Amino acid sequence: MKIHNINCKIVETEITASTDFKNLLSTIEIKDNFTSYKDKKSASILSDFIGRQYRNNLTDIINCFTDVKKLVAYEISDCWVQKYNNKKHDIHVHGNNNEKLSFVWYINASPESSPIKFYNPGYPYMDHWSKEIHPNKDKFLMFNSYIPHEVAINKDDVRMVVSGNIDLLWQR
Repeated sequence: MKIHNINCKIVETEITASTDFKNLLSTIEIKDNFTSYKDKKSASILSDFIGRQYRNNLTDIINCFTDVKKLVAYEISDCWVQKYNNKKHDIHVHGNNNEKLSFVWYINASPESSPIKFYNPGYPYMDHWSKEIHPNKDKFLMFNSYIPHEVAINKDDVRMVVSGNIDLLWQR
């Protein structure tokens, strides 16, 4: 028997960032006033901290995507911080299969913060739906890594996110 899954999901929940986590974030250098993406040391520290301190939260959310009986393990493979002050993030994806999930965690946001916009897989060649999600402080989004998404130019100076990818290891 084969099961072919062509569905995609975006799970929206809330995770309150701890004081320890916010203190850690304050030590990470944001390059070009936008991202810490290329700083591998910071990425490793962030991934380890989130994996330890928020493991139960992540597991609960990942369960929405998977048959947990077949999931052997998961690992945060990439992690970065972005501050969107008059910046945008063009449309992109983080992966191309069901081996990876991605997340966006709003550490801070205001009512003027730009939303994230998701498009159906196959966009722009197939354009059936899009979903705009407005940021709120502590909002946590997890989604299939192959979902195209973007952020328009942000006009406030408080929008800050921690984003990352989670590799899923399946039983074979």
